[in-house]
Amino acid sequence: MSTKDQNKFCQKLVAFISQELAPWHEQIIKNRLAGGNDLKLTSAQLSVVAAAWDDLQSRKIIITDTAGAASHRLWEMVRGWNEVLGVNKNWHFLAGQLTEQEMKGHVVTTLSRGFSALLTGNPHDHFIIPATVLDNPVPDPAAYAKKILQLTVGEQYSPGRLSRELTQRGYSRHHATVEPGAFSVRGENILVVDPYDRTQSTVTLWRNTIERITKAEGTRAQPASAVKIPPIGFPEPSANWSEVLKESCVFRPAHRQDANGARTVIYDALRPQLEFPLADCSRENVHLSGKKVFVLYQNRDRAQQFLRQQKTGEVTWCQTQLALSPLCLQTMNGVLMSEAHLFPTPAPTKPISLQQGLKLIQELTEGKP
Repeated sequence: MSTKDQNKFCQKLVAFISQELAPWHEQIIKNRLAGGNDLKLTSAQLSVVAAAWDDLQSRKIIITDTAGAASHRLWEMVRGWNEVLGVNKNWHFLAGQLTEQEMKGHVVTTLSRGFSALLTGNPHDHFIIPATVLDNPVPDPAAYAKKILQLTVGEQYSPGRLSRELTQRGYSRHHATVEPGAFSVRGENILVVDPYDRTQSTVTLWRNTIERITKAEGTRAQPASAVKIPPIGFPEPSANWSEVLKESCVFRPAHRQDANGARTVIYDALRPQLEFPLADCSRENVHLSGKKVFVLYQNRDRAQQFLRQQKTGEVTWCQTQLALSPLCLQTMNGVLMSEAHLFPTPAPTKPISLQQGLKLIQELTEGKP
């Protein structure tokens, strides 16, 4: 199947999701204006909400009450829904505390990239954080913000002053290839590579004035009116998480009453104000006969063989990494299933001991199964 055909079928799924969620989104906005949003969501449902929640213009932070592996699976599902729904959001998983090497900027990891995005305050960056991480202090956002170098077109800057500002923030000056965390002066152009998101910014000066700023990600470059250049490394963890959460939309379990944002959504409420329209059917025997079915797949052949036996209605296929996460969501109008739900990974079994093996061999009888 061509990429064009894949996108076409995934668009059918997007249309189905949008149609089912539209009335729910309208009610969410009404509830928000009334001052509350208490929901009851499973991880599968929460992953859809996180990707599709577009009525708030603030960044989203999900506080999980599960072990690290389960929180990581939620992060993978949210990113998978971003891909399927075509949503341009960056989701980070903050699994723990920064090490000394990460704090000093000597190494850059997925975790330090996430903390840099968190402290920079970009509204397009969103986060999944295990509740245990909130029990420890976080690098001071105010101290980090003071270290961010903000450059604007039209601002007065000499090449020497800009070079000093970058060096003071931990950047190295290179004369050839510019690596993440370094900069290079090439005539009137100063190239800077962000150590965390690896964006390359080119600042063009004309008579000590910033004439132009260009930001490049990969092979795509576009002009910008301003750019934020983060420092390399982080201030000491001394701030309470409430300082980080206060301007965000926070999804949290009910018992974490200390984790609140500008908007707070409880996702495990005992008395939810609103039912989610996509019911979680991962623990049910779903009858597919005559129903519209959406299948998220990686290996289409074995899924087709299974569904031929179910006498389903119309089947729509969508090839996506989300197929690797166990998902089953249904409405009165259809069922959405992932390949991982249709063919769950068998639980690992423990090997038998040598003594047990010898005993089984002794019990073998010739001529009997």
